[in-house]
Amino acid sequence: MKFVLQTAKRVALWVPAIRRLVEEKRRLVREREGLLARLAMARLFFHPRGQPVPWPAGFDVDEGPFDRNLIERIATACRAGGDRPPPSASDHWGFIVNGHSEIVSSLVEGRLEAAHEYLRRQYAKPPTNGFQQGHVAHGHLLHEESAREHMRYTHADRLLRLAEAFGVMPVANPEQGGSTKGFEMSPDDLLGRVEREFGARLQAPRGQGDLFGLRTSRGIFTERHFAAIYLAKRISEICPDRKSRICEIGAGAGYLAYYCRKLGYQDFTIVDLPSVNISQAYLLMRALPETEFRLQGEAGPFEPGDAIRILPDSALQSAPEGCFDLVVNVDSLPEMATPVALELCKTIARVGRRFLSVNQEANAPRTTPQDLQDRVPEMVLRVGGYRRLSRAPFWMREGYVEELYSVEASTGGDRIVLFEDMSDDYAMHAEGDRPYLDRPLDPAKEATLDAQQRFWRENGYLILERFMPEEIVDAYVRVRQAFQNPSGWGPVPYLYYDEIKDFCLHKPLVALLEKLIGDRVILHLNLTGWVSSQRNWHQDDYLNPPHVRGSYLAVWAALDTIHPDCGPFEFVPGSHRWRVLNREKVRARLSPFEAAQEGLLGHKGHWAEFSEKMVSDSADDYIARKGGKVTQFLGKKGDVLIWHGCLLHRGSLPKVPGMPRKSLIAHYSGVTNREDFAKKHTWTYAKTGGLYQHFDIPLVY
Repeated sequence: MKFVLQTAKRVALWVPAIRRLVEEKRRLVREREGLLARLAMARLFFHPRGQPVPWPAGFDVDEGPFDRNLIERIATACRAGGDRPPPSASDHWGFIVNGHSEIVSSLVEGRLEAAHEYLRRQYAKPPTNGFQQGHVAHGHLLHEESAREHMRYTHADRLLRLAEAFGVMPVANPEQGGSTKGFEMSPDDLLGRVEREFGARLQAPRGQGDLFGLRTSRGIFTERHFAAIYLAKRISEICPDRKSRICEIGAGAGYLAYYCRKLGYQDFTIVDLPSVNISQAYLLMRALPETEFRLQGEAGPFEPGDAIRILPDSALQSAPEGCFDLVVNVDSLPEMATPVALELCKTIARVGRRFLSVNQEANAPRTTPQDLQDRVPEMVLRVGGYRRLSRAPFWMREGYVEELYSVEASTGGDRIVLFEDMSDDYAMHAEGDRPYLDRPLDPAKEATLDAQQRFWRENGYLILERFMPEEIVDAYVRVRQAFQNPSGWGPVPYLYYDEIKDFCLHKPLVALLEKLIGDRVILHLNLTGWVSSQRNWHQDDYLNPPHVRGSYLAVWAALDTIHPDCGPFEFVPGSHRWRVLNREKVRARLSPFEAAQEGLLGHKGHWAEFSEKMVSDSADDYIARKGGKVTQFLGKKGDVLIWHGCLLHRGSLPKVPGMPRKSLIAHYSGVTNREDFAKKHTWTYAKTGGLYQHFDIPLVY
């Protein structure tokens, strides 16, 4: 008994020490786990955290009034969506859909004011979980300083990264130190620098109720805004033509459509879960009140035109073949159920020309350890029809990959084709079909040509300085200034204004045109925009009926000094003697839907609009291979450039968007080769004696 008592006393003495050892071990384990967590979190940032972020942050407030018409329109679209099958058990996005019942019920049942109150605080509600804050994150941000500080640094880190991506701030290098120098500037200063490279005003959309982000004079910004700004700029590099048709599958809050609109993109389609469409429509329709929107159930959802479409994912099945120049998917394809994702890749190959993917490749579990997420490169390989053009880390998010693919056309050929595949050798045209100066001439006949004819024959253009009388230029400018639209009138304003006929059918100008083309000329088209057309590389000849055969020329007249930053007219001297685009060969490269469109040229619904990107890409490559010299026309008031119908030319992208480029453009044909005009008996003589064609087209439409 004595031994037992002595042993118990000894054990009692050791118990506190043992407890201290156990607690110390637990403390070390917690510290190790915390360190590992901090190291893992540090990988999410491009600029390792040091001192607290000095930039202000806070919650946005939506004080917009109740707009019954807007909410009713969203409700009508919601009802038009009909019943939707429940999300797949293996679909990572199923939990998002399950949290949308409250707002969907309010809209479907017509409780519009309740829906408005819900949507004005949507970033504190379940529908925005997974793509922009949501109610869970909002609760943490509202009550926890650590959560606010973490998100403040996240947004700040992405703004610095955006500045680095745009080249307005040097890229941080952890090996050399100095990784947070950008914090010495304010968010407004950084956004101002980015804005100059972006090319349009950077303003956060209004109506982001309860969204936490960086507070600036331009509104509340988050990491999602900065990623969308980067991607909008990236799209402008891939599709410089602002008439390009863009489709985003899985658009989140809708920021990419918003910033693309700021850059001037006219035709943007969002395809997403029907209940997410509600959030997107509420934000975008209030942020862009002057923009036309098309929602589910409304007429012409995929008709080309100046509009933002917000449609459910099921609508994509009815999209015409080859109707989008670029399809974009950001951070969603790998998380979809495998059959859904593969079917979507097939649809993208059917409706798109190019595919821009920004996704992760972690192959992590979706909902069970056995159900792993897919990788985009493997999915497009399984589907077929894709060719990768580029692959690089995504600037704006660690662990994400940005890939650009070309997509095969429905005809089985790649959309990116050689110029030679769509053109003919000009020498194949019968001599009698071609203008006199384009035909082979013996030395005796060639000796009779004057200097202008010889230059034209060799180079395909003429520049005439101070050619147009000042009084004719001023008379037209007065008329044009009264019309406050940078894009100008429709294609035949000469029918409505004598000042335009006096300009375009000025006797010395007409005489020179007829000397170059060897035939009487007839005026039939004007372009009156006072900004760059941004119409990329092309020849005019392929846009005409086949019988025109190069009997076509155009005039570019400067009304003021043309600045090099405004997007000047550019051309390649001598390219009229190269191969000539064949309209039927071009149309054969389009989808059946595109090739069949015969609307008014220059507006929605014409096959040439769908071919612009394909033609310009192939021409750009052709010019480089031929060693062509791209030349700008920087005219002064009264200067005139005349160009051949087969000359490669373009309206270049302005370095300063919206900078005026005051000009008048006129197109003419030789009457002998315009049998389509002659059959209509619609030639008319102007008082100058020149001919112009009559059309039943309004001045503005």
